[in-house]
Amino acid sequence: MKKILIIIVVNIIVLGVGLFGLNHFLEINDNRNMTMLKIAEKYLKGKKAQSKLETLKNNINNYIYRDYDNFPYSEEDIEPNVVKKIELTDESLAKFCGENRRIMKPDYKKPPIVTLGCSYMYGHGLTKEESFPYLLSSITGTSVYNYSECGSNGIDQITFLKNDCITESVKNTKYYIYLYMHDHISRYVSVAIMTNYYDELFEPNIIERQFTRFTVFRWIFSHFRFNAIYKGYPKEDKTLDFLKKVMIVINKEVKKYSPNANFIIIVYNEKIADDMINPNVRTLKRPIWDDIQKETGCTVVFTEDLTGFKFNKDYKLKEDIADWHPNAKAWQLLVPLFVKKYIKE
Repeated sequence: MKKILIIIVVNIIVLGVGLFGLNHFLEINDNRNMTMLKIAEKYLKGKKAQSKLETLKNNINNYIYRDYDNFPYSEEDIEPNVVKKIELTDESLAKFCGENRRIMKPDYKKPPIVTLGCSYMYGHGLTKEESFPYLLSSITGTSVYNYSECGSNGIDQITFLKNDCITESVKNTKYYIYLYMHDHISRYVSVAIMTNYYDELFEPNIIERQFTRFTVFRWIFSHFRFNAIYKGYPKEDKTLDFLKKVMIVINKEVKKYSPNANFIIIVYNEKIADDMINPNVRTLKRPIWDDIQKETGCTVVFTEDLTGFKFNKDYKLKEDIADWHPNAKAWQLLVPLFVKKYIKE
């Protein structure tokens, strides 16, 4: 009997230590592919490990280097975006997204504007002076604190904002402007985001909430949630509902930091290949955005409503690592229209 008890106790200790270690690991890593790739490169040894590493690299590269020229198109008037493809390397990424563009014209005295988003807002492939934040700063005569990052999303930006040493400067801002583009939906359907914002996204019951106080259980439960959403992704309503909750979370985080700010979401409407994502889901259906406005009090702007058309290949970069980034012409047209209608002194 003693041996059985000892075995049970030892197994409980081992399990506890294992769960503690996994919990600690998950707290310091966001569990995304590139993070796991770095860990694999650093710690994995031997042929079996190298094989796993190559598979992981191939999976990442297959995602990055998808052949966009052969996808079916969702509308009759959508034409392929023909660009000269540039190889994705450390050097090309540094050229397109490597420059620090955190503050635009910091000497202005008025409360600054904060911009959030990905490579679209950052100005991928453009000079700083051609980017949305710089044009916004020039037209309004206001400093712009640009928290957009290439390949990132709105939730990541809120984290950057809270951790940045200059955040005291933006608490009195009147505007947070988040540029939403079609690929963001795939960035939010993420176990890492679900784990970090579990309570806000899923409103767990009392029992579930007690378990998910620990990162390891939030991570496990998030995998189940992820699979449930991804099973019908991207056409099922549960995907749209999840994205709506994400937008509400971003708005709440903005209000925590700057209670008096006006949160504006710009939905960038463009002609794009159907790829693997239903075009209605890529931008989210308009009724979903209507719900977001009602529940948060934010302002949603469709660029198509400002310009009267969806941006086509004439407004894309001619040379790029992808086939969709806006060129300088797109921002020269859009930013003045946006400022005139939505930015008030």
